[in-house]
Amino acid sequence: MNKKTGKLIINKHHSAGYTLIELLMVMALAGFVGSMILGSLVTSKNLFKDTVKKTEAIQQIRQAMTVIYRDVQNVVRSSDTFIIGLDKRIDVNGNSHHVDFLSLKLLSKKSTSDISGDNSFVVVRYFADYDEKNGLVFLKKTIVSYDNTDIKKTNVICKNISGINFRYLKGKIWYDKWDSRFLPDAVEITLFIDSRTVKTLPDELQVIVNIIS
Repeated sequence: MNKKTGKLIINKHHSAGYTLIELLMVMALAGFVGSMILGSLVTSKNLFKDTVKKTEAIQQIRQAMTVIYRDVQNVVRSSDTFIIGLDKRIDVNGNSHHVDFLSLKLLSKKSTSDISGDNSFVVVRYFADYDEKNGLVFLKKTIVSYDNTDIKKTNVICKNISGINFRYLKGKIWYDKWDSRFLPDAVEITLFIDSRTVKTLPDELQVIVNIIS
């Protein structure tokens, strides 16, 4: 109070403002909220990646099944060998895995492999290739000329598997391998899913192809 004028004088150095403690509390709160948001974003990103990975794996496995299914259905009905199937296994870390081999005689124009569309014969082979270094199994498809002199195409048609198994039905009996001039009544195809890479898929995917002689 100014004694002469009677007016109240406010000291500007003591005006209202944030204290150091209040600023520290605001900074801590902002950091906490930021970390929560960042954590949510990281979790959402990882879930999205897992979903994409799972979707791609499912599509690849289904596509592989479709390709094999069609090729088995289109096997050539002739007087020589139609189908050769070998029963094979490998041991990985004490566990046995099916890595069967299947060979089919097809007309090139009926093969689902985008090769020459003429009426020449080709041999289509399916087999599991084990990558020992990475501990992975890949399903491969190779197309060769009928006299085995020319490899036309080789590609990986499926990953994320631990093995493949073929069985052959004749009458009421299932056989693990097939090497005959007669067609089986049906071929059972089983893909075993690698749970290390795709954890939420079933352990195996199976389909039976009926063959009409």
